[in-house]
Amino acid sequence: MEERSLRHVCPQCGRPHDAGDGHGPSPLCDGCFDAELRAMDAGFLRSYVELGATRAQVVAEACLRTLVLAAPEHRKVLAATILEQLVLAARELIGLYLAVRDRTQRPILRSFLEFRLTPEAVESFLADVRSLGEGGLLEALGLPHPDAVAARRDLPPKERRSLELAVRNVLFGLEAAAGDPEVTGPALLAAALPAGGTPAALVGAADWLRDTRLSADQVAALALDPARRVVHVTPLRVDEGQLGRAVDAVDILTEAARDLARAYLKVQGGEGAPPAGGEAVRP
Repeated sequence: MEERSLRHVCPQCGRPHDAGDGHGPSPLCDGCFDAELRAMDAGFLRSYVELGATRAQVVAEACLRTLVLAAPEHRKVLAATILEQLVLAARELIGLYLAVRDRTQRPILRSFLEFRLTPEAVESFLADVRSLGEGGLLEALGLPHPDAVAARRDLPPKERRSLELAVRNVLFGLEAAAGDPEVTGPALLAAALPAGGTPAALVGAADWLRDTRLSADQVAALALDPARRVVHVTPLRVDEGQLGRAVDAVDILTEAARDLARAYLKVQGGEGAPPAGGEAVRP
């Protein structure tokens, strides 16, 4: 007999709905669950700024420092890890952008946690950044233009400068993610691979594959396409100059994601929103 979802009664609104597997407490209906998640959005963004947004940056910079003194057999491992952090940083910025953009349709927390770096998601992001312009992007995110922030007199000078810098960093990071090959290359590569944007396999040698050879400063990302019965091989350079640029890109994307969360909290009046720190990443 075909299994059917059991009828539940939402413990908050009392409306019946179909959800869950029939075990444990009666689950919330979609509307009440989304309302509960919306109440968590500000707390999530504050916590994300403090820890989650920095992980790719911390790992990438640590790997680059270690690379200088690493044994030859470990250098490609560290290089591959740096590239993975670049993909992660791109994924987090794109996911956060789309979650904030679509905040009226779904809670930010839900959108962000369910986000997968698919070709469709990347194309939606790229289309926005390339077509909306600065004003349209900021309107979609619910943020003021930095020139308007600078003209405000209802904020103390320090907060005004902090918000202005945060918004400028957001715009710079979004434009870099959409227009800089150092960023969009790995991001689009990841979108074409399985496992939610994480490369299926990174290898340091590919002479066991037909018609594929890697140089000493390359690793390869492998992905299986079962429908076409092929293994996609994408060589990636991992010389120190390239890796330094990759870490710089991680820094840009990380700061943009952190400042997007900070600026959104500040504009929405999120309690305890930490101030944006440092100078803008561009003049």
